[in-house]
Amino acid sequence: MSDKPDVVLFGIAFIYGLVVPVGILYLIINNSDVPLVSPSLSVVLPAAWFALVTLGVVFLGRSLHLPTDSHLGGGILGTVAGFGLFDVLVGWSFVMFTIALLAILAVILGSWIAYEWNRRSREVSEPPYGTWRHIFVLVATPPIVIIFLLVLV
Repeated sequence: MSDKPDVVLFGIAFIYGLVVPVGILYLIINNSDVPLVSPSLSVVLPAAWFALVTLGVVFLGRSLHLPTDSHLGGGILGTVAGFGLFDVLVGWSFVMFTIALLAILAVILGSWIAYEWNRRSREVSEPPYGTWRHIFVLVATPPIVIIFLLVLV
């Protein structure tokens, strides 16, 4: 583990969640020379954005050896704060908050992958099975249900 205080570890994940998911999305939307309404890009760009955010979270967890609680909690709270901040600064509509749910799912998936990777390499002192896997599922359930309801309506 690290000798850094828990607040610093949480802050690192919070700053990542605050800047990276919404920053990448902002760059894709505002600096793209390709029209985003193209049918060929309607699946590719969101999937690439989701993959970039997830891989960034995995890299953050593996390279800095963040504890799972700081990694997951800081990433989710930072993502929510980042989308809220961009709503105020840029004037995004409420529709952008549906994309925030996908960013939260990317943070959860990346944290889960980093946890499993760290656990397999025996670098964590957390229980081998049970607690975190159940928490990942419980935390991912509300965004999945909300996205499913938004698709239906």
